[in-house]
Amino acid sequence: MRQITKVGFLTIAFIAFGNFIQAQESNINSVMIEEVIVTAQKKEENIQDVGIAITALTGNQLEALGMTTSLDIIAQTPGLEATGAGGGVGATSFAIRGVAQNDFSSPQESPVAIYIDQSYIASPAMSNFSLFDLERVEVLKGPQGTLFGRNATGGLVHFISKKPSQDKDISLDITLGDEGRRYIEYAAGGGLSDNVSGRLSFATNKSDGLLKNDIGPDQRAENNTNFRGQILVEAENSSTLFKLENGDEDSNRGGYSMQIGYDGNYGGAPTDFFGYTPPNDIWKTSQDFESYYKADLSNINIVHERMFGDTSFEYIFNSQSSDVDYGEDADVSPNSVYNYESFTDIDQTSHELRWSWSGDNSKTILGLYTLDIDLKNLTSQHGTVYFTEGYFYNLYANQDTSTTALFIQRETDLNNNLSLITGLRFNSDDKDYDWSSPDDGLSYKDSFSDDDMAWKIQLERRTNDNLLVYGGISKGIKSGGFNTPLAPPENFSSMPYGGESLIAYEAGFKLDRDKSRINGSIFHYAYDDYQAMQFDAFVPLIFNAGADISGFEFDIVSNPSEGVDLVLGISYLDAEITDLPVDTYPGGSSKSVVSPDLSINAIARKSWLRKTGGMVTAQVDMSYKDDQVFNIVVSPLVEEDSYAVFNTRLTYVSPNEKYETSVFIKNLSDQKYRRYAFDTSAYFGATEDVWGEPRWAGINLIVKF
Repeated sequence: MRQITKVGFLTIAFIAFGNFIQAQESNINSVMIEEVIVTAQKKEENIQDVGIAITALTGNQLEALGMTTSLDIIAQTPGLEATGAGGGVGATSFAIRGVAQNDFSSPQESPVAIYIDQSYIASPAMSNFSLFDLERVEVLKGPQGTLFGRNATGGLVHFISKKPSQDKDISLDITLGDEGRRYIEYAAGGGLSDNVSGRLSFATNKSDGLLKNDIGPDQRAENNTNFRGQILVEAENSSTLFKLENGDEDSNRGGYSMQIGYDGNYGGAPTDFFGYTPPNDIWKTSQDFESYYKADLSNINIVHERMFGDTSFEYIFNSQSSDVDYGEDADVSPNSVYNYESFTDIDQTSHELRWSWSGDNSKTILGLYTLDIDLKNLTSQHGTVYFTEGYFYNLYANQDTSTTALFIQRETDLNNNLSLITGLRFNSDDKDYDWSSPDDGLSYKDSFSDDDMAWKIQLERRTNDNLLVYGGISKGIKSGGFNTPLAPPENFSSMPYGGESLIAYEAGFKLDRDKSRINGSIFHYAYDDYQAMQFDAFVPLIFNAGADISGFEFDIVSNPSEGVDLVLGISYLDAEITDLPVDTYPGGSSKSVVSPDLSINAIARKSWLRKTGGMVTAQVDMSYKDDQVFNIVVSPLVEEDSYAVFNTRLTYVSPNEKYETSVFIKNLSDQKYRRYAFDTSAYFGATEDVWGEPRWAGINLIVKF
């Protein structure tokens, strides 16, 4: 890897000294300024014609930029963050514009919805899928309750797979990097008959453990395999797409680093409460219990579409199942203090019917949606210092959820330049919850029905062919639920929590110029019964509070000269949690988690056509995050200072575009920063930290047959 690292550093030199490459600049198409078609309003539209703040990346852009994980997308999307991302936590949830929830318990649904190929992913336990063979990724910001349902108060992230076509398409993608990283992706598609096409995709991702453990296996290793098969049957006025997807993972993604002391210095205090002195190195540990993450995820999707003149009918069926086992050494020491294990089985089925039609001056979408979720979870916790040897808690939680929704959205042309969009969604939720602690002889059963309505009113004006201005007000809703405590509660009054809602005000613009796109928006969210999470005696509990969130976003994509691409994104947030029923730390405040006040992303790309054939591209990208917190009750131990991460990439594309090879460096300056942290100082005398990956280098090869 040392040679790769040396070559990777040349990227910076190429951007600064492009004349060192003998090349001619002609016929270089901008990969960043290409037209992007999105389905944000459940119909295909140019992204610049949609009055929603959207960041969308096509498959070509993901490939060109070297993006292979959700963290790559987060780094280049203004206002998008992740909670629990990467190691130490068995699930990843997203945060958009300060709307976040840091409870990763399997029964909890995130306020930022995740969709794969138009199908909702309900539980965090089902969200750890690999990104492979994608057509595009769409990030929709702000409440999307009218068309996408009650758990999209913050927005949604939609991953859309490449679909089969009659065109032959075979590709192989291989990446090798430091710490034993090896990634292989293979995809093959094409026509099977005149009206039938198919596509097969396969991906495997493996790596050694980043966190070196001196008394057992290294932690934060990856080992997952994913498969996707699709068949598309087309007729004159209809099409049916069948998809089968399976993911299998056997990793030890758990594993934390430990911080002792309150001054921010790692290893600053000599010992934890149990006499353990951690190494003065965030990438070294001594954990007696091997973490593990074992998951088997399956997904069946059927999409049928039929056209009747100006009317279309669409039916989407989805069935998902997951079997996820997760374990971690929660005390982060060689002492058997507290080991945590979770076993989750989820079955989920959804149906969606949509009718769309057009009139002389209007377009209407009418839909019916149903969702059923059957979830079973067991958490087991054991230790020998605090507790007697063997399991001291076996906690069972079963939850059945049934959702029915009816929605309509209508776009009406008031004149040649002004449009009115109105939407309404009625949602009905029924939940049955059964929790028990057999070791203590405790049990809790409850159920509730929750009916609510989301709506949207928006005006859009296109002042000319290049400028869209929009403004509107909408209501977003999120269903209530039940807490899944890690220990028997003192009383059961804390088990249920209510639904949340918000009124969102937003105005924005989208401007298309000859060689640039400039988009901006300003927004304010007024919350009612915001669902916040706070640890209570080491037990994470969701409760209802208040919240006010305001901010703005700005992004520009420019192709100022041939062969040059520039991207800049800025997000500013003021996200405050109010009316907390828990005490703050002395001098503390309340902020939304993983929501920095200021975040900036940027990309600079330069391409040269070589006289000998082929093209060379040098790229540098940057992501800056302002100070942020990992707990709504702010303490010094769960604050992270501002930081910036730089990546660099150098790519060669062959003259016939059949293959390309890249060398790259991630986290060029080896910036140390936490992605997440748990304050367990009151129980263990330390915090548990999830660190962003250190500097690493790799090489990538893509072959198209």
